[in-house]
Amino acid sequence: MDETATTQRPGDLETLDALVGTWRLSGDTSGTVRYEWMEGGYFLLQHIDIGQGHERTVGLEVIGHLRPYQGEPSA
Repeated sequence: MDETATTQRPGDLETLDALVGTWRLSGDTSGTVRYEWMEGGYFLLQHIDIGQGHERTVGLEVIGHLRPYQGEPSA
């Protein structure tokens, strides 16, 4: 791969910038949801630590465009 080649971050990913930070939930579901960009800004990480009733859920979700190698991004 040519190291001088520059890849452009898809512009529609910028709309997810509004989520970045820690969100505190209250009510029937309580806990925190935290969003952060991975290095490069192509994938948004969602960390969850929430409770509903006596159940606790802790997890990680990776949000980004899906595409085959050198293919077009998903819609």
